[in-house]
Amino acid sequence: MGKKDRVFFDDKHHLNDEGIAICADALQLGKEDDLPQKVKSHLSECNACKQDLVNFYSIIENINQSSAEEHPFFSTNRQNKDDVQNRFNINKFFLTLAAALVVGISFISVYHWQGISNVSGPKDSPAFQNNPELENVLHDVYRSEEIEIIAPKINEHLHPPIRFEWKTEMEDSFKVIILNNKGKTLYTLKTHQMFLIFMAPLPPAVYYWKLENTEELLYVGKFYVEQD
Repeated sequence: MGKKDRVFFDDKHHLNDEGIAICADALQLGKEDDLPQKVKSHLSECNACKQDLVNFYSIIENINQSSAEEHPFFSTNRQNKDDVQNRFNINKFFLTLAAALVVGISFISVYHWQGISNVSGPKDSPAFQNNPELENVLHDVYRSEEIEIIAPKINEHLHPPIRFEWKTEMEDSFKVIILNNKGKTLYTLKTHQMFLIFMAPLPPAVYYWKLENTEELLYVGKFYVEQD
C-alpha cells in the first residue's frame, strides 16, 4: 500500500475516519471513480467498512456539499495536506454519529429516546414470558475485568430507538445480537464502536441481547419494549 493510501486506513487495514469521509464525499460529488484504487478495492471486499460508509452517508446525504472543484481532495487544484485534514475533521462529528446508527430510519428520532428502568411486562402475554435458558446467564459478564455494560440495563423498559453501550479496553469489532423470548436471533448488528443505536421498530415484548467480539460471547442482557 502506497504512502498516500495509508492515510485512509487504520492499523487493522480497515478504512479510518478519513477513509470513510472521503468515500462519502465521493458519493455526494459523483467522484467515485476518482477514489484511490486501494480504497475502492477494499470497499468492494469489506462488508464492515461498506456498512460504516452506508451509515455515514445516510446522515450527510442531504447536507449541502461544495463543488468538486472546491473539494480539497477531488479538486484539480489540490490544496495542501493540512487543508485535506481540516476537511476530514469537519466530517468527524457526523461520522461518530453515523457509526452508532447501525439500523436507522431517521437521525432526528434519536432525540426521542426514552427509558424507564425495571418495569416488567404483562405476565399473561406469551411475548413477555421469560426464556429459562437465557435467564440463567443474565447478569453474566464474561471477561468482566475488560468490559462494563452501560445500556440497556437488565429489565429496562424502553421505547425504540434503543441505545446499546459498553466500555472496554479491548480493541476489536463487536456484534450486538437481539433475540426474542424463544431464543431466536432477530438482528445481528456489527460495529467498530463501543455503542450503537437500534432504530427499527420492535413489537411490545421481552427481548434478550448478546454482546460478542470476534472471538467470544461477552455479555447477555434483557430488556422490554412497551406499548406506545
